[in-house]
Amino acid sequence: MTTKTRIPSAKQIIKNLGGAKEIYDQLLSYSKRVSLMDEQRRELTAKHPEKWVAMNHDQIVAIGDSLNDVLIALDERGIAREAAVVQFLDPNPKCMIL
Repeated sequence: MTTKTRIPSAKQIIKNLGGAKEIYDQLLSYSKRVSLMDEQRRELTAKHPEKWVAMNHDQIVAIGDSLNDVLIALDERGIAREAAVVQFLDPNPKCMIL
């Protein structure tokens, strides 16, 4: 016998995430952090080439040799992984045409 898993409706998912305004505010905040990381990328890459970095709000909160190092540092600082912008600083990035 199999049991069916009930898939929540879009309205329920939105409610569970705090409502439409909360979702919008979080997306806007994340977008600003991504833009700030992009603005600082050249300087950060010069200081920390071939490193992984995480930004939360307007500051770098973790730098590591691996993604796992940075995620552990976020966990230790009590920073939600999904709230941080995490990127690898490649001094010679590949040009990709999509």
